[in-house]
Amino acid sequence: MDTKITYINFWPKFRANKFWLHKHINTNKNIIISSVFLKKKNIDQLLSQKSKDTTLLLYSFENLYHPNHVWLTNYLSEFDLILGINDIILPNYIRISYTLHFDVDIKNNIVDNKSKNLCMIASNNAFPRSELVRKLLAKNIRVDCGGQLMNNIGYRIDSKHDFMLDYYFNICPENSYAKGYCTEKIYESLQANCLPIYWGDLSCDSDIINTNKILYIQPDFSNIDAIIDRCVYLLQNKDELNALLNQESFNITNSKNQNRTVTDKISKFLQLQ
Repeated sequence: MDTKITYINFWPKFRANKFWLHKHINTNKNIIISSVFLKKKNIDQLLSQKSKDTTLLLYSFENLYHPNHVWLTNYLSEFDLILGINDIILPNYIRISYTLHFDVDIKNNIVDNKSKNLCMIASNNAFPRSELVRKLLAKNIRVDCGGQLMNNIGYRIDSKHDFMLDYYFNICPENSYAKGYCTEKIYESLQANCLPIYWGDLSCDSDIINTNKILYIQPDFSNIDAIIDRCVYLLQNKDELNALLNQESFNITNSKNQNRTVTDKISKFLQLQ
C-alpha cells in the first residue's frame, strides 16, 4: 500500500513538503506525526490510532521538561518513535539537532567589519536576559535590543542574521535548561560570527560548536559577574577579541556526520516498524 503521512498539531505556517523529515520516511506503513503542541485532552484519542498498520511519531524541538510540556513525558513509551531535542535514553527516542530541524548547512563565516558591541533579540523575559543587560549597562556598556524584550532601537528587526552581523556579542540564553536542549539561538549567533553570551546545555553539541567562542553561563548562574567582566575585558582588548572572532565556529565534518547518523537511525527504525 502507499504510505499515508499525516501531520497534526504543528505550527500555523508548517508546510509538510518542505519539512526535512518528509524525505527520510521510507516505510509502507501509515504514519501519524504529532508535534509537541498536542493538547493534553487529546492524548488518548491520538494514542488510540496506534496500530500494526500505523506508526505513531511524536516530534519535538521544545524542552520536554518545560512546565508546558512535561506532562508528555508520562506518555513517551506509548509512541512508536520520538524525535526530540532533549537528550533522553529510550529505545524509541532519537535526538535531533538544530541543523536537522531547520534543514540548514552551517558555515564558518568570518565577519571583519564589526562596529557595535552587544545585541540581544528576545521576546520574553526569561532569566537572565534583562539581568545581563542591566549589569552591562552598569559597566557603561549598551546592549542594543532588537526584539520585543527591552527594545531600545525603535523598531523590530526583520532579519536576526543581518542585525547580528554588526555586533561583537549576542546575549542569547535558552528559555529553559535541560540535558541536550540546545536550540537555534547559539547557532544563529555563531553563523553571524557574533560571540554568544549563552546559558543552556552543550553536552550534545560540543563536537560541532567551538566552545572557545562562547561566554558560557553556568547552569546555576554562579558565574554571571565573571562573564560580564570577561565581555568588558574583551571589548577593551580588541586584539584578543578579534583573535576569537577569527576562529572557526563549527566543525562542519562532525555536523554532517552527526546528521547522517541520525537520519540513518530514523530510516532504519521506520523500516523495522
